[in-house]
Amino acid sequence: VLLALSGFNVFFICFNAQLLSRNVVPEHYDLVFKPNFENIDYDGFAKISVIIHNKSDHITLHSRNILILKAILRQSKDEYNTTITYNYSAEKVNFNFHKFVSGACDLTIHFIGYLNASFNGFTRVFYTRHKLYGAMTNMHQEEARRVFPCFDEPAMKATFNISVIVPNQMTTLSNMPIVTIEACEKNNSLKKVSFAKTPKMSTYLVAIVVGYYESFKRTSLDGKVVITMYTLQGREKQVAFALDVAVRVLDFLQKQLKIAYHLPKIDFVPIENFTIEGMENWGLITIVAEHLLVDETTSYIIKRIIVDVIAHEFAHQWFGNLVTPEWWSHYWLNEGLANFISTICQYSLFPQWEEADTTLARVVSPAFNKDSFESTHPIIFDYKGRSDRNSLYDEITYKKSEAILLMIANLIGYDKFFKALFLYLTRHKFGNVKSNDLLASFDELSGKSIGEVMKQWLYQKGYPLISVYFKTNCSLSISQHKTRTKARLCVRLTQRKFKMSKYLTNKEKKIKWNIPVTYFDVKTSANKSIWFSQKIIFIDTPNQIILNYDGSGYYRTRYSRSMYNTLYKLLRRNLLNAKTRFVLQNDFFALVKAGFLSTTDYLRFLTAYKGEEDLSVWKSVDESFEEIDLILSNTKLQINFRTGVRRFLKEAFRKYGLRKVNEEKDWISVIRTIIFKRLGLFGEKTVVSEANEQFQIYINSYEELDANLRHAIFCTLAANSNDIQFKALIMVKFL
Repeated sequence: VLLALSGFNVFFICFNAQLLSRNVVPEHYDLVFKPNFENIDYDGFAKISVIIHNKSDHITLHSRNILILKAILRQSKDEYNTTITYNYSAEKVNFNFHKFVSGACDLTIHFIGYLNASFNGFTRVFYTRHKLYGAMTNMHQEEARRVFPCFDEPAMKATFNISVIVPNQMTTLSNMPIVTIEACEKNNSLKKVSFAKTPKMSTYLVAIVVGYYESFKRTSLDGKVVITMYTLQGREKQVAFALDVAVRVLDFLQKQLKIAYHLPKIDFVPIENFTIEGMENWGLITIVAEHLLVDETTSYIIKRIIVDVIAHEFAHQWFGNLVTPEWWSHYWLNEGLANFISTICQYSLFPQWEEADTTLARVVSPAFNKDSFESTHPIIFDYKGRSDRNSLYDEITYKKSEAILLMIANLIGYDKFFKALFLYLTRHKFGNVKSNDLLASFDELSGKSIGEVMKQWLYQKGYPLISVYFKTNCSLSISQHKTRTKARLCVRLTQRKFKMSKYLTNKEKKIKWNIPVTYFDVKTSANKSIWFSQKIIFIDTPNQIILNYDGSGYYRTRYSRSMYNTLYKLLRRNLLNAKTRFVLQNDFFALVKAGFLSTTDYLRFLTAYKGEEDLSVWKSVDESFEEIDLILSNTKLQINFRTGVRRFLKEAFRKYGLRKVNEEKDWISVIRTIIFKRLGLFGEKTVVSEANEQFQIYINSYEELDANLRHAIFCTLAANSNDIQFKALIMVKFL
């Protein structure tokens, strides 16, 4: 492990030599933009106040697809014209002023940029209702250089004053509140909107939105922050839910983190056809339009997505904006923490949702799925540039990092976990951090070497598989340290790397983890914990145990056949909690896919789940049905398999029915949808008939379909329709 960590550090040092020189650092930007929507470009002006530490005759900035017209360096009363040279492949521009200077200087730049259609950089946006264009920025990450020449690295923080010149009727927003609106002398149809000075922040958080919006405002519960929900005209009533959630989320975060939100306002702006769910620009969150809208037809799942997105982007105002990773290699500090905090926040605001806790299905399972293949990568990896961007936006960065934080929180306790976050935020506010800074806070608050253990999980890709067996002769070491001379029954644990191709290379066979293992003793009902750092250990008990019973560990478990038989009986008697049931089913199917167990064994084991009531378990079971069905496509076995699944689901179908029952829990409708959809896709006649009946009512009377069943109905019809019915289906426009 130490060699691996050293290797990573060398890589980072080698690459950091290619970053912008720290001899010149930014202090402040004055920025002015004048978009021209017809020409799809904009005029730009930047005055960048810098400090040159040691004498230099040039300044290098990031710039991409920007035409620089003129640049002048000013220092006190001295003024120097510059020679401009581009390094297109490195996305850099060099300003040479032909004289060596040091100290405080201002570099003023006149330039032209282009409004693109990619939602990266400065993008032109079409407003359908007005049939007019607006614009918005998305500078995450390494995209600020598309908008203005700058020090486009997260560690190169500065303050910003931003002004935008636009037509009078347009709504104009930026990170801070408006301080002045001035009429343009040469054109009375234009206005210059200027915004207050930002706190010190990274370039990727700079934001501008110009468009046509209505707005609805609330003040935070402490009376210090104005929260504004912008909406496209005609949808004013649909943002009430999102605005209420935003007010409550801010209150929760300030109390939970014990650190106030640092800006006087926060705006939420819907972007039509936005290619990402949301962007956490400081003080100006841009978000896909549908994630702010709720009406009487909105499903439970969509409401949860809306709350999740708002809480996630709000959490970034602390984790990412106030405290920012020094480099993108540590990006998990943003996304993992924002995800973790968002989950805690949701269950605090909507405690009824915690009864259907989907963390394991939503977080851990997707992380496992990505992390089981050779193509995975460590949470902390050597980010070299744009070509590595996809690795920043995957299940490892978002999901695995949250799973590791969940493991840490369970290790040290949630109280100490949040105290460590407070220490981390206060110690580094307005600054930059590396992963070690967060780990040091956990160490300090817990009094344990959490950081040293967790580095292994952060720098090493993949995860462990623990095999559990009874051993009849236990005169060997027990729980790693104790010894016994009398032979007796005990439990033997072994660990290895889990892979979808179960065969390991010689190098992989040597890999091991220091695993915090929790287990439940079935006979004594005791919950216990041990550290598993060797390849083999023994637990001094003759009883059946269940590892990772609470799902907090980032590992999979394989049991002996006799142990699986015992677990099956416990499941049939409904003696195991929902998280344990999920872990057992999800691990079993993963072991089937990796070749450790057979599909027949899995389907037999699954019969113990006929009376299942947990949403996460149902989601995982249904995903396994979909994967098996795909493998069996166009074979005789597929027919038999689908018949078996229909038989398996019939009991649940009778239980949950076709219609919502008054006073039922919200997530019951999701379970009903899962069962309805699977039966429909697999040709269950009763379900297909019901889908057809509801669809006919919908197209004949425009009576709204059940919001929770709508997707399942259309999937069922698509899978079972003839050509004429399918054409009718795709002609129907629905939300």
